[in-house]
Amino acid sequence: STQSRSSAASDVYKRQPLASMQGYLETILVKDDSLSRDEQLNYLQTAYKHSVRLNELIGELFELAKLESGNIEPEWQSFPLMELLQDLVQDYELQASEQNITLSSHCETMNISVYADIGLIHRVLENLLQNALRHTLSGGKISFNVKTERQRVWIEVADDGEGIAKQEIPHIFDRFYRPDSEQPKAGHGLGLAIVKKIIELHKSRVEVRSERNQGTAFTFWLQQST
Repeated sequence: STQSRSSAASDVYKRQPLASMQGYLETILVKDDSLSRDEQLNYLQTAYKHSVRLNELIGELFELAKLESGNIEPEWQSFPLMELLQDLVQDYELQASEQNITLSSHCETMNISVYADIGLIHRVLENLLQNALRHTLSGGKISFNVKTERQRVWIEVADDGEGIAKQEIPHIFDRFYRPDSEQPKAGHGLGLAIVKKIIELHKSRVEVRSERNQGTAFTFWLQQST
């Protein structure tokens, strides 16, 4: 409902890192004499983590604002898709291993090239992968699946994680939208909005299939390079 979406959007401000960071710093200032060295260090470390999250949030807000301004044009070029996917798997292999999650990529052939903006598509795939890592449980799997059809290259990022409730699916690309049930491990609610805008710049669209406790798959297509 509109009310639940509004509530979800406002909740992000209640949990925003700036408010949390201020709270921890104020505690240090007010209780300075009564806090042990270890307690002070713990509060400072927590405040620092929130400052990092705040910096990420600001970066994503600027990124989304630029995408929505209509002033960004993709830098079109031909590049081998599987190399990009393999680089992403390698970059996130350690994090996935620490979460006991298996990453893989599957394609009909290694020699598929697409015509797109490699930097923007890297951002799309990274956002989708990070989203999958947040919502896949220990022992789960995440895969990049690629196939070609009529000069289009279809790319799927699939996981066997928590899944998305049917009523939530129409809203997941809204900025700041997060289901009320979502845990603090979730992102800022901007990653999927960024994905949608980038894919639209490529004259394509991103689709999602999901079921609760059955996993999620995000799919989009790019023009195949000849």
